Order: sequence, then structure tokens, then C-alpha cells
Amino acid sequence: MLTPELRKTLTQVEYFAQRLAKGQQSGRFRSLYRGQGMDFEEVREYVPGDDVRKMDWNVTARMQKPHIKVFREEKESTLLLCIDTSASMWFGKEKTKVQLAAEIATIFACLSEKQKDQIGFFAYDTKEVAFVPPRSGTDHLWHILQVINKLELSQERTDTAFALERVMRLPGKRMQVLWFSDFLHLAKSDPVWTKGMRALQGKHQLQLIEVADRLEDSSGDAASFSGLSGSTLWRDSETGRMALGRGSPTKPKQERFVREVSRKLWSAYTDENLVDLFRRYMVQKSSGKKFPKKFEASS
Repeated sequence: MLTPELRKTLTQVEYFAQRLAKGQQSGRFRSLYRGQGMDFEEVREYVPGDDVRKMDWNVTARMQKPHIKVFREEKESTLLLCIDTSASMWFGKEKTKVQLAAEIATIFACLSEKQKDQIGFFAYDTKEVAFVPPRSGTDHLWHILQVINKLELSQERTDTAFALERVMRLPGKRMQVLWFSDFLHLAKSDPVWTKGMRALQGKHQLQLIEVADRLEDSSGDAASFSGLSGSTLWRDSETGRMALGRGSPTKPKQERFVREVSRKLWSAYTDENLVDLFRRYMVQKSSGKKFPKKFEASS
């Protein structure tokens, strides 16, 4: 549910978004925390002051004059929150990764409801854990928050292929999909994930959100201990397999997967302040730049 601490965070995040949006084009506030929420309307000739990121280079080359794409804001957009609830997501020192994902998802849901958007929710491990079809309204928002709050500990592995297929089958128009996972299960060598994520990106606006714990960077997954010469024995909490090394054996695979599929990866750690975390996210969104591989906690 929306705890007093999350209510305070929501107020601060919304205030920061409004300040950041001042002086920018209409509808920019909503795009700071999700997709643009825009439909294509026409192409017209460029005038000084237009956003160069909306340049239509094909028309520009054909007409020999700069042209931009003009969009109109949708009256109602759709946000789908997807949370991986597999075994590795229940690890964390300050809080579990599932708890962090739930808190971030709650803030996004509340912000979207204020914009009268439709909101849906999907949780998975090897199967569908929870699903709430996208709808709008305050009562619907509270229902989603209740479902998020009731997520239970799982000992199951992650089946991203199943989750991708489930989301792809959802009817309706283009959605903003926020996908929360630690992505510890991903490997470049498996074409199913790569093909599935690319297909999802083609149908919807996808934002990958990696939830992580710093113990995984230094000490391994749910159980590990230091070995000889500074090496660490890593244990995969989903498969039970062990690996000896100086760094996480899953990190290189994650990075290759992200480079191959999408640069849109936002990383959040369980010990980070939520307000600072959202500020960095919105500043990055407003700049139009790609997300760096990691957001470090503020000092």
C-alpha cells in the first residue's frame, strides 16, 4: 500500500518533475516519468526552436529542407508494470529487490493515475503470479497497489520467455512497459530472450529497470564467501550452482544482453534513496540521452 514514507516520496518526485518540466513543451511533465504519450500527426518544415530530436531525416533529404514530425498528446495512455518475482529477486541487505521494484512501481502507478492513464500490472516467475488488466481510475489504482503489496516469496526460477509471450499477447494499443528484474538469468547465447525483447520493443515502448543489491557486486548472490587470492564463491539462488571468481559471473552476460537488445537500462540499488533515484531518472529522460549502465548512489 501507499505508506506515509511513499506518500512523502511521491510528493517530492512530483514536485521535482514539475520544476524540471517548466519552460519545456506542453505535455513534457508526463514524459519525464514514462513515455511521450504522443500520437504522430504530421510532418512540417523546421523552425528555429523546434526539438531537433523530432527531425524527420527521410523527408528532410527528399525536400532538401529540414522537416520535423509533429505529435499530438494522447488523452489517455497505458502503463504496464512488469515485476520478476523469482527466487533471486527476494535477496537484499537493506530491502529485497522485489520490495524495491514494488516501491518504484507504486510511484510510477500513482503518477500515471494523476494523468488519468490506464495502468496494468503483471508479475511472474515460471508462471503468471499476478495480472491486473489495464484500466483507469482511483479504485483501480488501489486494487493494483493491493496486489503489489501481497506479492509472496517465491523459490521458482525466472522464465522470461513465458513472460514476454504473455505480454505480447495482450490486446490493445501501444503501451509504456516498465520491466523490473535483476536480469541475473540472462545470457547472450540464448536467442529466445533477444528475439522476444526486440519483438516487444517493436510493439510497445519498453523500459528495462534493473533492481540490484550491492552485495551482489562484492559478495555474490544469496550465499557466498571469500576464497583464495580475493576470489569469491558464488551461489545462484535459483539453480544452486556454484562458481569461483573475482566478480559476478552473471554481469558480463547481462551487459552483453543489454548491448544487443537495448540501451534503455535503468539500474536501481536497494540501498538508494528513492527520491534521488527518481531525480536521476527524470533528469536523464529530459536530456534525451541513453541511460548509463549504472546509477551510483549519491554521496
